Amino acid sequence: MKNTCLFLIVSFLTSALFLTNVPAQNYNQWSLPEGAKTRLGKGSITGNIVYSPDGNQLAVASSIGIWIYDTHTGRESALLTHKRYVQSVAYSPDGATLVSGSDDKVRLWNANTGKTTATLIGHSGAARSVAFSPDGKTIATGGEDNVVRLWDTTTGLHKAVLIGHTSSVACVAYSPNGKTIASASYDNTVFLWDSATGLHKTTFTGHTDVVFSVAYSPDGKTIATGTNDNTVYLWDVHTGQQKTALTGHTDAVRSVAFSPDGKTIASISLDRTVRLWNAITGKHRATLTGHIGFVRSVAFSPDGKTIASASEETVRLWNAITGKHRATLTGHTEVAISVAFSPDSTTLANAYLDHKVHLWDTATGKHKITLIGHTDKVYSLMFSPDGATLASGGNENEIRLWDTVSGLHKAVLSARTGTISSVTPIAYSPDGKTITCGGRGNLVFLWDIVKEEYKVTRTIHTGPVTCVVYSPDGKTIASGSKDRTVCLWNAHTGQHKVTLAGHTSEVTSIAYSPDGKSIISADSRGMLRLWDARTGQYKATFTGERSGGASLAYSSDGTTLASAGWFKVHLWDTRTWQQKATLTGHTGGVTCVAYSPDGSTLASASRDGTILLWDMR
Repeated sequence: MKNTCLFLIVSFLTSALFLTNVPAQNYNQWSLPEGAKTRLGKGSITGNIVYSPDGNQLAVASSIGIWIYDTHTGRESALLTHKRYVQSVAYSPDGATLVSGSDDKVRLWNANTGKTTATLIGHSGAARSVAFSPDGKTIATGGEDNVVRLWDTTTGLHKAVLIGHTSSVACVAYSPNGKTIASASYDNTVFLWDSATGLHKTTFTGHTDVVFSVAYSPDGKTIATGTNDNTVYLWDVHTGQQKTALTGHTDAVRSVAFSPDGKTIASISLDRTVRLWNAITGKHRATLTGHIGFVRSVAFSPDGKTIASASEETVRLWNAITGKHRATLTGHTEVAISVAFSPDSTTLANAYLDHKVHLWDTATGKHKITLIGHTDKVYSLMFSPDGATLASGGNENEIRLWDTVSGLHKAVLSARTGTISSVTPIAYSPDGKTITCGGRGNLVFLWDIVKEEYKVTRTIHTGPVTCVVYSPDGKTIASGSKDRTVCLWNAHTGQHKVTLAGHTSEVTSIAYSPDGKSIISADSRGMLRLWDARTGQYKATFTGERSGGASLAYSSDGTTLASAGWFKVHLWDTRTWQQKATLTGHTGGVTCVAYSPDGSTLASASRDGTILLWDMR
């Protein structure tokens, strides 16, 4: 997200770290919310990366908190959890304290114990950037409320508000001597402030687009800025005049950093590259490629020999002289889209935004295998009733079948007409002989799995089909649509049986009760409607959470219904249809919920890039 906005004065990684990939540790049970037993994934990298002054720790701002890595081993050593995405993190000069900005609060942490020591309240919007003064006595924070705030680190009291920007402050940085604060803003300007008085000193007004990043040269004479117009600008601090523009990136420049000797500038961009420039002449030196996701933060090691760059999913280390890749810290993940349990409850399948399908051991939380073959996002997953096959579908207008033991690709099911919907869950018939899914062309598709051939297409919906599910006895298919209706179909003949009308917005999810007597449907406004599965008669309506009905799941005994919510999972008593519990702990919207067949576990996938497994016993 935002760059470090700090000049890093630390020792760097030892040679023990430089492996091809750092092995994953047993971090999936750290700092879990109440009721959860495992976390899969570390969340996406949403902010900057910063080293402790002694060089022993690397802090990474993520969607679920601050991950601390041991720089000697490359292993995770701690997780400081937040309730929202972390946008910026910084160490105090003595290394004893961490400061982080996420929502409208700024938090101070004891770097040794990981305990919160203070919460600074004052911003009316998210704190996008944080920085310690060189003497460690003051913290500067920039926020979405367009202001820079100064705080006393000893008392935690608010010292001053620096007002002048007309849009969000994206980054703050102290000059090396601590006398000046630079702030970059979405209003296309950089302001310089007197750090002692808080008075405005000068404004850099030559930018033509959002300024995301600002960094001082080690001698304090030059400021580098990264902007939304794909350019790095160099400014004379004393005159406020632009010295030169560094061009070559093909997308927004989100972070810039000077090497310790001041001779090199590193810039990272949403074009997924790191570029190195001669800071004196402005000449381009090298382009470092390898990141798959958007690159968000860059930093030099104190000796100037290594560059660290962070995307949403990885931290990559580079030789600053040769530009060669040296190591990758992995395990971070973007949005978790869908989850599905195997019939024996021992395996969980999930899809992130990385076009891959991942299989996990539900007992240990360890990653088992990755299924590679999709070329676009995967939204839908379902195991066959015997567990031998996994079906996956997404934006490719086809469904792929995988062998769950070997991970090998088995077959591709493509539609003859229309387009398979990218958001429709895949449904296996209970006997495993048929697969059904919906389509953008208002269609419901069926395939014969035994013969591996297309069976039939049916339509009566007047809008795209958003969800499909089989009745427990396999005789009926229920489909929901953006046309606000649920249709019931004869699963053998494909004939339409009845239409369930009453929703006032698009139907997002459908679930049959385990006994097959009831159907529950949810819409985008959070309304849940209960129907008699045999007659289609409407029975009751109860209110969920707006935009929180994207996924529904019954417990195996039918006594509980789980519904996805915004940061939450709601549990309903199906006898009274009253909420009996709310599971909290995600920092992003919940995209999918699924019960294990044995009823012991509930899985929730979230936009925060993690999956939480909840103990339902």
